[in-house]
Amino acid sequence: MNATKSSSSAQVYVSTYSTYNGGSLKGLWIDLTDFVDCEDFFKHLSKLNKTIWKEADPEFMFQDYECFPSTYYWEGGMKEEIFQFIHEVDDNEKDEFTEFLENWEYDSFDEQLEQFNSRKTGYEKFDDMAYDYACATFSKEFIDSGYFDFKQYEKELQWDYTKIGEMIYSNQ
Repeated sequence: MNATKSSSSAQVYVSTYSTYNGGSLKGLWIDLTDFVDCEDFFKHLSKLNKTIWKEADPEFMFQDYECFPSTYYWEGGMKEEIFQFIHEVDDNEKDEFTEFLENWEYDSFDEQLEQFNSRKTGYEKFDDMAYDYACATFSKEFIDSGYFDFKQYEKELQWDYTKIGEMIYSNQ
């Protein structure tokens, strides 16, 4: 379903297990940016239930999601961190942050955000990074001598750094 819906805001497709078990996918996409936290979101779902599913005790089912890290979502619910992600991560960094979380796992949102910001090198290409690091580490005479192997140095840097999307991050 992800490919059929295009948007740039965090959303989930919500239905109920009863509806699904009855052979229907009847539900709706809900934009999570409209809510402050999980409590606010679930209050809204309870109101929607009165007009859409009309179940006495609905068990909500989240059948799809988009524009937020998968670690915050599962079929039966979502983590409170989704709302921190929505409200605290800069819109220009949301895709990058999502890719970062696919590679490293941390205990809390605050730790995730701190590591995301502290591990970022500011480099997009290893060859640029290798050149700058070499110039900062070795003498200009040695680098200009022609004996310095930038390609090998670039390969060695890749042991300590990982490229995620367009950005290079420290493995430390």
